[in-house]
Amino acid sequence: MAEAIHNQPVVVVRPRLQLRAQRWLAVAIVALHVVLALWWGTVVPLGEGPDEPGHFRYALFLAREGRLPMQQADGSAGDVPGEGHQPPLAYWLMQPAVRWLPPAERVLELGADPSFIHSGGEQPNAYFRMSNDIWPYRGIALSWHLARALSAILGGVTVGLTYLLARQCFGEEPGRQWVALGAAALVALTPQFIFGSALVSNDPLLVALATGLLWSCVAIVLEKHSQRWVLVAGLLLGLLLITKQSALALVPLPCLALALRGDPKRAVGDGLMIGGLAVVLSGWWYLRNLHLYGDWLGLAAFQETFATKDFHPTSGRDWTNGLWNLLRSSWGNFGWQTLPLNDGAYWAFTAFLALGLIGLVASFGRGWWRARGKLALLLSAAIALVFAWTVAFALIAGTVAWQGRFLFPAVAAFAVLLACGLALVLPARSGLLSLIGLLLVLALALPWGLIRPAYHSYVLPPQPADFGNVYGRFDIGWKQGVELRNVEFPPEVTPGGTATITLTWHAREQQDRPWSVFVHLVDAQEQIVDEANAQPQGGVFPTNSWVRGDWVRDTQKLALHHAPPGEYLLWIGLWDPATGARLGVYDQAGTLVGDRVEVGPLVVKD
Repeated sequence: MAEAIHNQPVVVVRPRLQLRAQRWLAVAIVALHVVLALWWGTVVPLGEGPDEPGHFRYALFLAREGRLPMQQADGSAGDVPGEGHQPPLAYWLMQPAVRWLPPAERVLELGADPSFIHSGGEQPNAYFRMSNDIWPYRGIALSWHLARALSAILGGVTVGLTYLLARQCFGEEPGRQWVALGAAALVALTPQFIFGSALVSNDPLLVALATGLLWSCVAIVLEKHSQRWVLVAGLLLGLLLITKQSALALVPLPCLALALRGDPKRAVGDGLMIGGLAVVLSGWWYLRNLHLYGDWLGLAAFQETFATKDFHPTSGRDWTNGLWNLLRSSWGNFGWQTLPLNDGAYWAFTAFLALGLIGLVASFGRGWWRARGKLALLLSAAIALVFAWTVAFALIAGTVAWQGRFLFPAVAAFAVLLACGLALVLPARSGLLSLIGLLLVLALALPWGLIRPAYHSYVLPPQPADFGNVYGRFDIGWKQGVELRNVEFPPEVTPGGTATITLTWHAREQQDRPWSVFVHLVDAQEQIVDEANAQPQGGVFPTNSWVRGDWVRDTQKLALHHAPPGEYLLWIGLWDPATGARLGVYDQAGTLVGDRVEVGPLVVKD
């Protein structure tokens, strides 16, 4: 009797302790994802993700103009080219990250890289890194990183909801206690999902809300406080529909959940409640589109201007290439789809998926889903709906649609099913730890091993306000132009030698063309003896790619072919070889003082 009493607390308390430990592990996985996404956000240069500049420009437009953007028949001429068709919820949530900027700074300047891969070049940079994007961040770069931080938090919300979804499906059933942690870890540590959580986009909000909708639908099927979850489902569906048009793919999900619950009389009233809430929250947006564009989705201008339309549904090769790209970009293809992993890594991921699928099929054979066939159907339906929308988008827009991020609204359903399969073919605890360890190594290695080395930086960190000496400001008068802030050269050079002239420039605003630098060696009669003419940094970082706040160090080589021994001056300026035009030089009072600056002396001496 004493032994029974002694053992009784062990039977009751241990499961509670296990559950508490699992919850803390789940919190740790959520926190790990947020930290990784924040870190990746510091490694990935601003703008180096699909459509990220357009999404951030949308948030800036709301802060600057205080109204929704308008589209034009030519989509590139709208208020927010490429993204003006998007519903506004995600950008409203970004407002605290941008409204602290002074109104004059709520304008996005980016230096486009002419050697970008998609522009016919060989570089993954779509844009050059700006000086303000070097820690400590300043101005608009700081605002951008704050908006990225919101994405990281929303990614953590998705991870947490994935854990709760899996717990709701399996609870504490023997052999399946670790499925919830495994599903959360799969979402949290998938490299492509971390990458998406590190960028400014409406996708992180879309995925978090979609995961919450799936969670509420599972609760409806299980009839857990069903009426409350019906209200939650309607609320989340309405928020989804003013986040992104692709959320329309998930509209059938609550309907399926009500049908699977098996109460036709209640299903009609609950369906009307869900639909009514969704319409109240989002209907105004679609009516606005219909009123303004005669198109309730507001996608016509976008499709006309930006859709590639290069996918041919009758071509087996197009299907193979599209699905292969979909697989690759679901696991890891970074930048603007310009930084893929090694093909061997994708085949390893494919084998990993196959292993999970085998286990999933076996789990059905062993009766894991016998009491939860409805939930399996609901999870599978979420995946099927999102995949069907992606295929439909490809048929309309072309190969641009084959991106794994478009599947992420169903990432939680996919992770739960995959974790269920892996839990059957792998040892529960050790298999989970091995999986987390492998994915964590990848998440830590990729920023240093693949992403950071791929992006070249040509700028200096922001310098103090009193750095160097303002030799002059180069521009055409009513603009701010660029300042020459420092000139370094050797005091003496031998005849026939080469003088290395190091110039430090500070961009006050973006230039309209790639100006070249001239360095003239002039004698006492102001005759040019030798000269050097070249774009800054050999043309790899042209002046029309410099943006407000950039600090650029440029080295010019002046070969002394004709200079006899003596004392000379250096003339330095900016000019356009195509027209011969020079930029004017203005002093700090804004007065035009010429078209060059003069420094020296430079002595040529045997």
